[in-house]
Amino acid sequence: MGTPVHLRGSLSSSLPLFRQLAEARAQLETSTSGRQRPSKAKITQPNRKLTPAEVDQLVTAYLGGADLKALGEQFGMHRQTVRAHLRRRDIELRSDSAALSEVQIDVAVRLYAEGLSTAKIGQRLGTNASTVQRGLKGRGVRLRAKTDHRTRPS
Repeated sequence: MGTPVHLRGSLSSSLPLFRQLAEARAQLETSTSGRQRPSKAKITQPNRKLTPAEVDQLVTAYLGGADLKALGEQFGMHRQTVRAHLRRRDIELRSDSAALSEVQIDVAVRLYAEGLSTAKIGQRLGTNASTVQRGLKGRGVRLRAKTDHRTRPS
């Protein structure tokens, strides 16, 4: 059958260590057997099911000018879920560049010409700088070069 192998020598000295590990594991299992181990809970938001009447309200509010984020907060769901409801109803979604009304873009153009940054204008209008930039570009405003406030002398 072959030559017998004798497990002695370097491997035989590891046996006490393996016994200690086995005993430690047995003690640990005995001491924690009555307790529940902490589980890694998955943090998820449950799906919010809307009735057909609620979807009608959502559509009406969107067509009335409400944005996806506000509707998501109102109906207790993510804005992407709001978007999905609108798409299922074949509602044409407004683009991000239309996030500012014509009046808001007028204000943005005036404030930008006065020297305010797109970030400051966005704060005043309740939006972000990139939305302001798109609105300004849509009006043909040439944007100034971005300045690095960290390198300005005090």
